Amino acid sequence: MAEIPDVRPEKYGFRDERISRRHRLYGVACTMVDLDFLVIEYHLKKVVALVEYKHHRGESSLNLEDSNYQALMDMADRADLPFFISFYHPETWNYIVYPGNMSSYKWIKTKTEMNEYDYVRFLYKIRYINIKQDILDKL
Repeated sequence: MAEIPDVRPEKYGFRDERISRRHRLYGVACTMVDLDFLVIEYHLKKVVALVEYKHHRGESSLNLEDSNYQALMDMADRADLPFFISFYHPETWNYIVYPGNMSSYKWIKTKTEMNEYDYVRFLYKIRYINIKQDILDKL
Protein backbone atom coordinates (compact mmCIF):
# COMPACT_ATOMS: atom_id res chain seq x y z
CA MET A 1 0.00 0.00 0.00
CA ALA A 2 1.38 3.41 -0.99
CA GLU A 3 2.24 5.79 1.82
CA ILE A 4 0.32 9.07 1.94
CA PRO A 5 2.66 12.09 1.68
CA ASP A 6 2.79 14.80 4.34
CA VAL A 7 0.71 17.96 4.00
CA ARG A 8 2.49 20.64 1.98
CA PRO A 9 3.81 23.72 3.82
CA GLU A 10 2.48 27.25 3.26
CA LYS A 11 3.59 28.38 -0.20
CA TYR A 12 4.28 32.06 0.31
CA GLY A 13 4.42 32.73 4.03
CA PHE A 14 3.02 36.25 3.81
CA ARG A 15 -0.13 38.11 2.98
CA ASP A 16 0.00 41.38 1.08
CA GLU A 17 -2.84 43.50 2.43
CA ARG A 18 -2.02 46.44 0.13
CA ILE A 19 -4.48 45.13 -2.47
CA SER A 20 -7.25 45.15 0.14
CA ARG A 21 -6.53 48.77 1.06
CA ARG A 22 -6.26 49.75 -2.60
CA HIS A 23 -9.53 48.04 -3.52
CA ARG A 24 -11.35 50.26 -1.00
CA LEU A 25 -10.64 53.19 -3.32
CA TYR A 26 -12.84 51.59 -5.98
CA GLY A 27 -16.02 52.65 -4.15
CA VAL A 28 -18.93 51.12 -2.26
CA ALA A 29 -20.52 49.74 -5.43
CA CYS A 30 -17.47 47.51 -5.88
CA THR A 31 -17.47 45.67 -2.57
CA MET A 32 -15.34 42.67 -1.71
CA VAL A 33 -14.64 40.40 1.22
CA ASP A 34 -11.15 40.53 2.69
CA LEU A 35 -11.15 37.05 4.16
CA ASP A 36 -9.02 36.00 7.07
CA PHE A 37 -8.57 32.39 6.05
CA LEU A 38 -11.27 30.94 3.81
CA VAL A 39 -10.48 27.40 2.73
CA ILE A 40 -12.12 24.72 0.69
CA GLU A 41 -12.05 21.36 2.38
CA TYR A 42 -11.91 18.70 -0.30
CA HIS A 43 -11.45 14.99 -0.85
CA LEU A 44 -10.55 13.16 -4.06
CA LYS A 45 -10.59 16.47 -5.99
CA LYS A 46 -14.18 17.24 -4.89
CA VAL A 47 -15.05 20.13 -2.59
CA VAL A 48 -16.88 19.03 0.58
CA ALA A 49 -17.17 22.35 2.46
CA LEU A 50 -16.13 25.98 2.74
CA VAL A 51 -14.61 26.96 6.09
CA GLU A 52 -13.75 30.45 7.25
CA TYR A 53 -11.09 30.11 9.95
CA LYS A 54 -10.86 32.92 12.48
CA HIS A 55 -8.80 33.45 15.61
CA HIS A 56 -10.87 32.89 18.76
CA ARG A 57 -10.53 36.57 19.75
CA GLY A 58 -12.84 37.46 16.85
CA GLU A 59 -15.76 35.33 17.99
CA SER A 60 -17.43 38.14 19.93
CA SER A 61 -17.80 40.18 16.73
CA LEU A 62 -19.42 37.36 14.71
CA ASN A 63 -22.50 38.66 12.90
CA LEU A 64 -23.97 36.29 10.33
CA GLU A 65 -26.15 39.14 9.02
CA ASP A 66 -23.02 41.02 7.94
CA SER A 67 -22.86 41.45 4.17
CA ASN A 68 -19.50 39.66 4.00
CA TYR A 69 -20.94 36.53 5.62
CA GLN A 70 -24.09 36.81 3.54
CA ALA A 71 -21.94 36.80 0.38
CA LEU A 72 -20.04 33.72 1.59
CA MET A 73 -23.31 31.98 2.41
CA ASP A 74 -24.61 32.82 -1.06
CA MET A 75 -21.48 31.37 -2.66
CA ALA A 76 -21.77 28.16 -0.62
CA ASP A 77 -25.49 27.88 -1.34
CA ARG A 78 -24.94 28.30 -5.07
CA ALA A 79 -22.39 25.49 -4.95
CA ASP A 80 -24.65 23.39 -2.67
CA LEU A 81 -21.87 23.20 -0.07
CA PRO A 82 -21.90 23.49 3.70
CA PHE A 83 -20.24 26.63 5.03
CA PHE A 84 -18.74 26.78 8.52
CA ILE A 85 -17.08 29.51 10.56
CA SER A 86 -14.41 27.92 12.72
CA PHE A 87 -12.81 29.92 15.55
CA TYR A 88 -9.54 28.36 16.65
CA HIS A 89 -7.46 28.83 19.77
CA PRO A 90 -3.78 28.31 18.83
CA GLU A 91 -2.61 27.72 22.40
CA THR A 92 -5.00 24.81 23.02
CA TRP A 93 -6.11 23.96 19.47
CA ASN A 94 -9.74 23.97 20.52
CA TYR A 95 -12.36 25.04 18.01
CA ILE A 96 -15.74 26.71 18.15
CA VAL A 97 -17.62 25.92 14.95
CA TYR A 98 -20.73 27.71 13.71
CA PRO A 99 -23.02 26.49 10.95
CA GLY A 100 -22.98 29.16 8.26
CA ASN A 101 -25.75 28.09 5.90
CA MET A 102 -28.58 25.60 5.63
CA SER A 103 -26.35 22.86 4.17
CA SER A 104 -24.12 23.02 7.23
CA TYR A 105 -27.03 22.08 9.53
CA LYS A 106 -26.73 18.52 8.24
CA TRP A 107 -23.43 18.34 10.14
CA ILE A 108 -23.92 20.63 13.16
CA LYS A 109 -27.13 22.27 14.36
CA THR A 110 -25.70 25.10 16.45
CA LYS A 111 -22.47 26.59 17.78
CA THR A 112 -20.33 23.57 18.67
CA GLU A 113 -17.18 23.51 20.78
CA MET A 114 -14.66 20.83 19.86
CA ASN A 115 -11.25 19.80 21.03
CA GLU A 116 -8.72 19.16 18.30
CA TYR A 117 -9.40 15.42 18.13
CA ASP A 118 -13.11 15.99 17.67
CA TYR A 119 -12.52 18.75 15.14
CA VAL A 120 -10.27 16.57 13.00
CA ARG A 121 -12.82 13.75 13.26
CA PHE A 122 -15.45 16.26 12.08
CA LEU A 123 -13.29 17.16 9.06
CA TYR A 124 -13.05 13.48 8.17
CA LYS A 125 -16.76 12.96 8.76
CA ILE A 126 -17.72 15.62 6.20
CA ARG A 127 -15.60 13.64 3.75
CA TYR A 128 -17.42 10.42 4.64
CA ILE A 129 -14.18 8.70 5.59
CA ASN A 130 -12.80 7.29 8.83
CA ILE A 131 -9.76 8.84 10.40
CA LYS A 132 -6.75 6.62 10.95
CA GLN A 133 -5.33 6.40 14.44
CA ASP A 134 -1.85 7.47 13.28
CA ILE A 135 -3.29 10.87 12.33
CA LEU A 136 -4.79 11.31 15.80
CA ASP A 137 -1.51 10.18 17.37
CA LYS A 138 0.23 13.19 15.75
CA LEU A 139 -2.04 15.68 17.49
